[in-house]
Amino acid sequence: MSLVDALDEATQGRRITESLLKTATTKISTAITTLESSLLGSDQGYLFEWEQAGDIILARVTDSEGPTPVADFGRRLAEQLADQRVLLEERERTVLEDGLLTGLAQQIHDRTVAARDLVRNMDADTRARPMSSGTTVGIHWVVSDSLTDSQKAVSELLKKDASELDPARLTELRSHLRSQIRTKAAADKKQSYQHVIAEVLDYRSWRRFELRLFRPGMSEEERKKGEVLTKAKHSVMSGGEKSASIHLPLFAAAHAQYSSAYPTCPRLIALDEAFAGIDEKYRPDLLALTAKFDLDLFMTGYDLWITYPDVPQISHYDMKHDEVLAHRLRHAAGLGRRTDPRRRRIPRIRRSGRRAAQLPAKPPRSGTRGIAHRRA
Repeated sequence: MSLVDALDEATQGRRITESLLKTATTKISTAITTLESSLLGSDQGYLFEWEQAGDIILARVTDSEGPTPVADFGRRLAEQLADQRVLLEERERTVLEDGLLTGLAQQIHDRTVAARDLVRNMDADTRARPMSSGTTVGIHWVVSDSLTDSQKAVSELLKKDASELDPARLTELRSHLRSQIRTKAAADKKQSYQHVIAEVLDYRSWRRFELRLFRPGMSEEERKKGEVLTKAKHSVMSGGEKSASIHLPLFAAAHAQYSSAYPTCPRLIALDEAFAGIDEKYRPDLLALTAKFDLDLFMTGYDLWITYPDVPQISHYDMKHDEVLAHRLRHAAGLGRRTDPRRRRIPRIRRSGRRAAQLPAKPPRSGTRGIAHRRA
């Protein structure tokens, strides 16, 4: 009855019009969408349901305790958050300072050092593989421009090698992280402490990748830093340089990642609609890069015919639709019921495993083509 009384009080003396009803309906619809999105984004397994009974909308939230009206769920959630804050305030020093943050700070440092070494190897790989113009691409992992002073201090500490991160610096690192957690929790009291910690300690947002160009003829001083590859500079590059500058870092990342695995592990990349939009004359250089990085490719597309000198070995698979074969297969399988027309096309596969030099220069007419590019 309190809800009815509140509604009467809010609408007393107001004239109900079509415009007012439309506005109210829109607000209710927006509120339902917002609530549903927030519950799904919480990763707590909440299930939101609503139904309309005449002019009344009944909404409920199902959690570990079962379905509950939205108002009761909101009250219970507020009580849980209040209890959690009290508990965390009492145990924050013993748990976070002495245990959690110490271990997490060390883990973040270890992962940052590993990522830095990985990027360094990627940079060395790309710098060692010039484009046809002689220009090389470098990869740098730089500190983000949007960091706070505390986050910048953390980034500086994370640059230290393991031998330099002594107990005093680890304590300083932990202090900065604790300060950021408290600041974030005070600024957004609706978020649970778990989400606050996860957001603050997401070290991936503290840095960004930056591509740099090293052109022939640069002075020694210019070659130390290179030229930052911006959208404006990328737009004036030749077609071949544009495609290479984008794909080269991706191939280098795959190469660096696979190099950390056992030598017997596959080094496979799958490309759907491979090199779509890239002119045919630039594709040989891109495929040559994958051979230089010792990568295997599985590609699909409508106009792929990888007969390039620098590709050591290829296999082509042509998928051709055959209505007659599809009809026979359906009857052979005893499918007498009505079949979805979208499932009536059964692919017939023709394989050729010859080397690139043995294949004709132009592809035959066929449907979708899959190509496996293998190392020699």
